[in-house]
Amino acid sequence: MRTLFAFAHGFRTAALELLFPSGCASCDEPVVDGHAFCSLCSETLVPVDDPCPRCATPRGGVSVCRVCLREPMPFSEARSAYAYGGAVADALRLLKFSARTDLGVPLGRLLAPLVAECASRLEAPIVVPVPLSRRRLARRGYNQAALIALAATRHVRTELLFRVRDTPSQIGLSAAQRREALRGAFSAVPRVFAGRDVIVIDDVMTTGATLAACANALHAEGARRIVALTVARALP
Repeated sequence: MRTLFAFAHGFRTAALELLFPSGCASCDEPVVDGHAFCSLCSETLVPVDDPCPRCATPRGGVSVCRVCLREPMPFSEARSAYAYGGAVADALRLLKFSARTDLGVPLGRLLAPLVAECASRLEAPIVVPVPLSRRRLARRGYNQAALIALAATRHVRTELLFRVRDTPSQIGLSAAQRREALRGAFSAVPRVFAGRDVIVIDDVMTTGATLAACANALHAEGARRIVALTVARALP
């Protein structure tokens, strides 16, 4: 299943790039080869400075942010390529809501250096994308987190982590409400993750509730260290 998904995605991406030469992931203007954004859109990219190692928000010079000291996330580390906003936000919205599946490639490439760096510090990590429910996947036709993950690294397993129940939209919910809504929403294949390091990939981290729910499911199956990686981090 994973091989078939990767082949189909690669074929579709190649066809799209042949028919529609790559442009800026935000505005479609011409770009320098290998770049996700044009020069103007690139000026809107904001790296997350001095991030908290547990939740990827700016920590203000302390080792771990105050929120994580009070209520730690259930993963070992969280990293994001950029703050959510500007061209990154535009591209992620186009990918997620406008069926621009071709944008999975440039967005995945933004995340690739973080995936490689984290993988080098972990022990043969299993890489999994945050899954969609069957209903949402059928309606949308693709999982944006999987497209990003497959562009960021070849070693992706899409069949090991599942969303076992659908959840309502998280827009407008507090962090506590999101955590409650996502409680028990994910399940992992038994006996695969015991003693293993895992990298979980998603498009955006907002409160971290979705990634935390995935981490809880992975810990329940014995995962050792879990690293959460996203293209963008919504900042307070």
